Amino acid sequence: MSVAPGMEIETWFRLVDGGVRSEVHDASDMAPQVRDPEPGASGGRGLILVAALADRWGYGARCGPGKVVWAELTPGR
Repeated sequence: MSVAPGMEIETWFRLVDGGVRSEVHDASDMAPQVRDPEPGASGGRGLILVAALADRWGYGARCGPGKVVWAELTPGR
């Protein structure tokens, strides 16, 4: 698969151990980073929210160019 970085995004959801795993696949090789945005910034809070709400999350390589960022949520935890 050959795509320009950032031009292809896929989102997958699957059931895992009584919860759900959400995956976002993109063509960028840049590692996701939890940031400490300025109070008036219009972005930079996505991974802060993921880390606060998910039981666990991470990222890794995918088949083809880019990476996958994933999060697992289990009700009642």
